[in-house]
Amino acid sequence: MSLFVEAAQLFTFRLSDINDLITNTVGAAIGFLLASIATKKFARLTVKNSDVKDCFVIFGSVTAIMFALAPIIKYVIYNAVGE
Repeated sequence: MSLFVEAAQLFTFRLSDINDLITNTVGAAIGFLLASIATKKFARLTVKNSDVKDCFVIFGSVTAIMFALAPIIKYVIYNAVGE
């Protein structure tokens, strides 16, 4: 997922850096560990019917945020600050 995010940045005229890939991967690993601990602790609250299609939903959401929402949010913030 981190590699996908960094590779997708090449198409949005943003810089891609190995340090970003490393920190994103470490952050994802920490998030995975915390999520697995929380899931084991609160097992009755987890979704039992997850599917491989859920992965496509995650990739689609990340892509939509990077290519659609990020430029809009950046434009709104840029105009609000007035620079």
